[in-house]
Amino acid sequence: MSRFIHLTRQDLISRTKHTNIMLNNLCEVLNSNFQDGRDKPIIYCLEFIREYLIKKIFNAQTNIDRCHCPFKPTSTTLLEDMKKQA
Repeated sequence: MSRFIHLTRQDLISRTKHTNIMLNNLCEVLNSNFQDGRDKPIIYCLEFIREYLIKKIFNAQTNIDRCHCPFKPTSTTLLEDMKKQA
């Protein structure tokens, strides 16, 4: 009796396909925002990245704090649309 599970390459590919697409989109967004700082010194680039990430996290947190319902705005609109269709 073996305790190990045999996984094929196809099992791993099918599980990570969606994650790879999301990661690729995130990388493309970051690269497009960092184009301005690429020709600057490394310290400037690091400071630019730090400020960009702080702003992005702050904006996301303010959107989360603004919502006082158990579901977030996107989920709420999707549920309301499903109720209308039913």
